[in-house]
Amino acid sequence: MEAARTLLSGSRVDVVLSTSPPVATHLSALALKKRYGLKWVADFRDPILGNPGRPRRWATPYDRALERLIFRHADAVISVTDAMAEEWKRRFPQYASKIHVIWNGFDPTDALATCPLPVRNYRVMAHVGVLYSQRHPTALLASVDRLVATGTIHPDSFRLRFVGPVQDQDRLAAEPAFSSLITKGYIEMPGTLVPRREANHEIATADFLLLIDIVNLANVGYTVPAKIFDYVLAGRPILAVTDRNSPVERILHNSGIPYRCLYHQDADSEIDNKLTELLNLPLGPVSPGPWFLENFDGRRQAVKIAGIIKNLIKP
Repeated sequence: MEAARTLLSGSRVDVVLSTSPPVATHLSALALKKRYGLKWVADFRDPILGNPGRPRRWATPYDRALERLIFRHADAVISVTDAMAEEWKRRFPQYASKIHVIWNGFDPTDALATCPLPVRNYRVMAHVGVLYSQRHPTALLASVDRLVATGTIHPDSFRLRFVGPVQDQDRLAAEPAFSSLITKGYIEMPGTLVPRREANHEIATADFLLLIDIVNLANVGYTVPAKIFDYVLAGRPILAVTDRNSPVERILHNSGIPYRCLYHQDADSEIDNKLTELLNLPLGPVSPGPWFLENFDGRRQAVKIAGIIKNLIKP
């Protein structure tokens, strides 16, 4: 706050933009708005309510009041997905005109490039990034174990590779399918957080890419995993664990990249069939289509933010 006051005392500022998390940035922006009469844009990369990262039930009344406070005083509110924006409009119809959608995306100057697959006698499905406790792929592990048992996945022909820290690893280790696949050598877990350059190399050299979505209790896609953009740019077939009609599924459907979605409600036989279909897809790489580039290129998203700000300060 002191830095903001120093800046405002010597410069003309019309708009303050706050981005969360952390949520405290919005409270700071509200204080600046009230003291200096600024317009305020509140950008949510994660929402407050409906966020599995804020599971404390005792804090729900506080979170609800905080959300109402922000929506009442902000001049514009930005959501990270269309599904979350629609949920907000349902809860706050009086503020619907304030609500905008700007997705996460990719920086074209730092975009992941495709590269040849390494020579090896097995195929790799990689999950790159933190494996959160809410994203343990237990249904997928059980499916791989069944397909190994029936001979659909042949010995020594397949690896599941998890690159990055694993939350609540003891709970995952207690899953029978996990123990079975570890024993048989079908799972690789380096288990450490790697630099972005190394993570990108892991993505670009995997045969298939695994994406595990989190949805809240109302089956609303509160966000999309940021790795989806690197995955699509890599051009390899993607297996997504998500819910039907989620933002993740809509992005993949329009991206031009081969994919299959495992829904949380799928029966075991459906999961097995979809996984088998994915493993038989051509490995590519495939370039993403124009819809993906138009919606998630960071330069175009910057233009959208600029447009919101200009509309707030125009005479």
